[in-house]
Amino acid sequence: MIVIKKYERLYTAVTNLFVNSCIFRCVEKNDDTIALFAHGGSGAVLFSHILNMQFPAVLTMLPYGVCSVSVIAFDGEAGDMVIPRFEIFNDMKHLEKVKLEKMNFGK
Repeated sequence: MIVIKKYERLYTAVTNLFVNSCIFRCVEKNDDTIALFAHGGSGAVLFSHILNMQFPAVLTMLPYGVCSVSVIAFDGEAGDMVIPRFEIFNDMKHLEKVKLEKMNFGK
């Protein structure tokens, strides 16, 4: 099935992004910010891996909107084990002033 193959390929890529699967260790203290842009299923794959949750559980228990902002903190001192935590999840305040208009295809 095409969907499963795409999921497996994406999950493998995310797994290779992180060392030691879902165990994180702070190598050195820093205040870096990393922005990852993901849409739909790819974001859910990323969340499932970081939070060590099954992919279907993330899709059903942590739905998030298109264009939403989520922030996951990996705070720690050098040598500490780090448990990721959400600081912000599914924030869409930046869209409050967007004027929603009906699409008009007629000319």
